[in-house]
Parts: sequence; structure tokens; C-alpha cells
Amino acid sequence: MLFMVLVVRGSFEWSREKAEKNVEKHGVTFVEAMTVLTSDDVVEEEDKADLTRLITIGFSSHARMLFVVTTEMTDDDRVRIISARPASPTQRRKFAARRRP
Repeated sequence: MLFMVLVVRGSFEWSREKAEKNVEKHGVTFVEAMTVLTSDDVVEEEDKADLTRLITIGFSSHARMLFVVTTEMTDDDRVRIISARPASPTQRRKFAARRRP
């Protein structure tokens, strides 16, 4: 039998197992990723590989620029955090370019 522990914080949710693996692999907690998602100063776009997912790039409350992948859970209006990692140089440039006139 398969069990999944779901963590819910306000309008965000995630799998506890996935969150633990994310910290091991990328050094980013989903709690930190959540702070990017609540910021107004972000770049957001659909994931070209999976249109049900949204990519968000922005600064966390720890002053780290993160690349966060989410999906909206339509049954309860929550946002599920799928992964979060430090932004790559290309993603950093994309974030910086949004400020140029």
C-alpha cells in the first residue's frame, strides 16, 4: 500500500517525501520556495514541456534567486509545489531582463 504525506500551508501544498528529496538534491526547502510564490517581483511563465505547470523565478526570503515549479490544484484552489532550486545563469538573466524598458 502506498501512502503519501501531504503538507498544507495556507494555499500551498506539497508531498513531504518530495520536499525532503528536493532539499537533498537542491538545498532548497519548499517553505523557502513558498516565499518566492508570494512575492510580486517575479517572472512567471508556463512550462513549455508541461502546460499544466507554472515556472516562477524570483527572490526568496533568504535573498536567493530560485526557480520554482508549481501546478494549480483545481479542486481546492491550492498551489502544489513540485520542485525548487537555485536559478541557473540563464534564468537569472531572464529575471534581470524583466526590468529593462
